[in-house]
Amino acid sequence: MFRGEYEHTIDDKGRLMIPIKFRDELGKVIVIGRGTLGQINIYPKAAFEAMEQRVNEQAGSATYFATLLMAAANEIEVDRQGRVIIPPVLRRHAKLDAEVIVIGNRDHIEIWNPDEWLQTYGRLVDEHRQQHDDLARLRELGVRM
Repeated sequence: MFRGEYEHTIDDKGRLMIPIKFRDELGKVIVIGRGTLGQINIYPKAAFEAMEQRVNEQAGSATYFATLLMAAANEIEVDRQGRVIIPPVLRRHAKLDAEVIVIGNRDHIEIWNPDEWLQTYGRLVDEHRQQHDDLARLRELGVRM
């Protein structure tokens, strides 16, 4: 399970150092692709393949999502220093420069432009506050926010 938020950098060759806390669970081969909120998602290869299988089983109803999922999915090896190369098309998608935010989100990690992350986080918090049913359900689960 991935969780946490970290400030990192992308070097001039497009390499990102994966936070140490995430490296073992990610493994040596990852799948990196577009996220639907403007971020980049990085999955352990096995987790991505399982998600891909679930999407394929729903071929008719998930064709659009499958295209989004697969269009920019890249299988990449993590180097010995724990770095991955972020392809230019994905850096453009997420508006990434040198400074990035790396967050853990359950079965994957996400790479965000810091300004985009703050805006998205703020919007998600505002939406969450308006979802009274969700808040009640969280309270039932013992989650306090």
